[in-house]
Amino acid sequence: MKRMICLLLALLVLMVPVAAAEFDTVYDLWTWLEAEENMPDWYCGGSSTDGSMENMTIVVNVPEAEEELYAMLADPSGLTVIVSETAFSRKNLLWAQNEITNAYMGGKNPPVAGVGVGWTTVDGRVTGFGESGKEERIVVDVLEEYAPMITRELQALYGDMVYVQTVSGYALPAAEEPSAGIESWGDIAAAVLVLAAVVIVSVMNYRKKKKARTR
Repeated sequence: MKRMICLLLALLVLMVPVAAAEFDTVYDLWTWLEAEENMPDWYCGGSSTDGSMENMTIVVNVPEAEEELYAMLADPSGLTVIVSETAFSRKNLLWAQNEITNAYMGGKNPPVAGVGVGWTTVDGRVTGFGESGKEERIVVDVLEEYAPMITRELQALYGDMVYVQTVSGYALPAAEEPSAGIESWGDIAAAVLVLAAVVIVSVMNYRKKKKARTR
C-alpha cells in the first residue's frame, strides 16, 4: 500500500507543469522592464553589452533580483546582471527628473537647458556612472551663468542622483516646440481662405472657357 501511495505521489509530481520562462529574448525582458507600469523598484537601467540587442547588461540594487531576472528568460546566455546596492532605481530617477523639469524649465529663458535620465559624454565617449560605469543618473544641462547656484540647489535636494554639466546655450527653444512654419491658428485660417479663393477662381475660369467653347 505504501509503495502504491509513493508511486501515485511521484506521478502527481511529474504531472505538475514546470513554469515557463516569461521572455524569449533579453531584449524583450529589457523592453518590459523599461515600461513604467512594470518597472520594479530594484531595476536600475539596462544597456547593450556589445552593441547588439542580443546581449544586454542590466543593473539592479537588490542581490535577489539577479536570480529572478535569469529565471524570466528562456535562454539567459545573453544577459549580464550587475548588482550594485548603491545604484539608484530608474523609477526614482524618472520621478526626480520630472520634478527638476517642472521646477527649472518653465518660462522663456530657463536656467536649465535639458534634463534626462541616462549616461553622459566625457571626452567624446559615452559613459555611465558608478563603479561599473553602467549606472544611470539624472543628467542636467545648466547654462553657464547659473551653474554654481543650480548645482548647489540640486545637490542639496537630490545628492548624487544628479550629474550637472554646463552648456553655453539651448540646443532648441527650451520652453517651446519648434514650429513647422505655421505660427498660429490665425495663420492656418488665412491659409485655408487663400486656398478656397484659388479653388473658386479656378472653377469660374473653367466654366467661362466651357461656355466659350459651346458658342
